[in-house]
Amino acid sequence: MRTSRLYNIILLIIIISQQSCFKKENTLLPYSETIDIEDNNSFFSANSFIMSNDPIVGFFNTIENNNDIDFFKINFKGKIGAFRFTLTGVPGVNSKVTVYDRNKKLLYSMDERGIGEAEIAWRYYSAHSELYVSIESTFGSNEVVPYIFTIVSEDKDKWVEIEPNNSVEEATFIEPGLNLKGYIVPASDIDYFKLAFDEDSVYDFRVKAESLSSVDLKLEIADIDAGMSVIIDNATAGGSEISQRFGSDKGNYIVKVSGEISDSSKEPLYYITVETFSSLVDNKAVYYEREFNNTIDTSTLLIAGEDMIGTTEKDDIDYYAVNIVNTIEKLNISVDGILDRNFTISIIDVNAKEYYKARGTSNITIRDLDKGRYYIVISRDYPGSFLYKLFYTTY
Repeated sequence: MRTSRLYNIILLIIIISQQSCFKKENTLLPYSETIDIEDNNSFFSANSFIMSNDPIVGFFNTIENNNDIDFFKINFKGKIGAFRFTLTGVPGVNSKVTVYDRNKKLLYSMDERGIGEAEIAWRYYSAHSELYVSIESTFGSNEVVPYIFTIVSEDKDKWVEIEPNNSVEEATFIEPGLNLKGYIVPASDIDYFKLAFDEDSVYDFRVKAESLSSVDLKLEIADIDAGMSVIIDNATAGGSEISQRFGSDKGNYIVKVSGEISDSSKEPLYYITVETFSSLVDNKAVYYEREFNNTIDTSTLLIAGEDMIGTTEKDDIDYYAVNIVNTIEKLNISVDGILDRNFTISIIDVNAKEYYKARGTSNITIRDLDKGRYYIVISRDYPGSFLYKLFYTTY
């Protein structure tokens, strides 16, 4: 404790002595020589600094009828990779950090909305030669205790989201099998991920996001070509959000992650992964429902005599196409796994003519069907999620 207190006293002496020597002009200086140089309260008067691991040190000055704001222009000297931003807390001050690109476009803000609270963000940039940063007081001032702002260079890591990724255009690519770390920082943060697959292979996959107990995640998966999406949200902090299964050759997929962070424990970490499934289990072919299949045009094809693994949940509707090549006497259908029986199953043709409809029935027999294409439709209007197995034969 004595060493830490002595260090702070020495730091303050150095800061005060340097502050008296600085000219109030915009110069290019290394971090190790810098505190903020007033007046730097706009983009046009921003202090310019060269990237290093030394901090920027400044004060939240007392300004009549206003709060202090300091602008900095950061030159990364061609360092392309990952960077972590940290602002120390200052007693009596609620601080806010905002990051902009070189064209002064807002990228994101950090504000924990607490007096004397630090602002910390794991943020990753793929390629930015320059950034603007504003450090402001939204409440209070302190001309004795300085703030210390650091930008620490990290090794670029394919296991961590690359920021900014708060739009479809800037989405972080994620491949099957990667367990990628992400951060909901600030609390309003939204992260986008673009699913990347080997073009020579076809995958049955699902997306899984896991968080600590302080984060309630919401997962949205969209096929941006078809304009369709589904939201997965169990509305509880911690645990997993797991999507239905999709086919890599069926769409162009984007994943959107957002969440709510507990006030008592501001730990923003989550993990996201793309899980793939084998088409063989115990040397037997297995087929999976492929979302989105909630219309006739997007239906999943069923193969006679083969199991189809599907998922049903509240407000979900699944269409399966069945091709009858010859006029048949009987069509047998079985649905196993939906334990509470709160589902509806129906059989329609290409013109949506209904041949059968029942609720909670797991075994169905339909007689005397002409050849052609038919659709088995499974829907659910009751809370709960079930993995089911669909199977059909003809006689």
